[in-house]
Amino acid sequence: MASGIAAIFFALKGNTEWACGFVLVGVLSDGLDGKAARWLGQESLFGRRFDSTADFVSFGLAPAIMFYLASTSITPFKTTVAALFVFCAAYRLARFHRLTKNQPVSRIATFLGLPTTASALFFTLAKLALPGPWFEHHSVWLMLVLAALMVSRIPFHRPRQFRLQNSVR
Repeated sequence: MASGIAAIFFALKGNTEWACGFVLVGVLSDGLDGKAARWLGQESLFGRRFDSTADFVSFGLAPAIMFYLASTSITPFKTTVAALFVFCAAYRLARFHRLTKNQPVSRIATFLGLPTTASALFFTLAKLALPGPWFEHHSVWLMLVLAALMVSRIPFHRPRQFRLQNSVR
């Protein structure tokens, strides 16, 4: 969560590169926190919910704020797109909790919809890799596609190194 908050603060100051860097730190941290909890035998319902809150800040709010502030012209449409991205991230995280309520996360082989972490990663890599004017022109469509993929029912396979057993949702 700290990296997501830092990303938001740097985005608000206009330092996009640092904001992107902190989102990437959040992506790396997201992969490690659950492993550490399982390794230490400290998995809990509170930990899962707190992790989702951290995911919402780092991978829902931070990219939306970065998108919104990267625009040279703020329009009602861009405001709606940013809000839609945040809503879809929240919905995706809530659905994930409902679907995995009685199942350890370590047993999940596929995700229903694009995980928020992956969505933020795609957005951040595009922001870093694409030239400013090109990114600004196409970022609306990127945000809409990522938002739609998060709430979709498309199965996304979890990389092998992050799962302990092969099972479906």
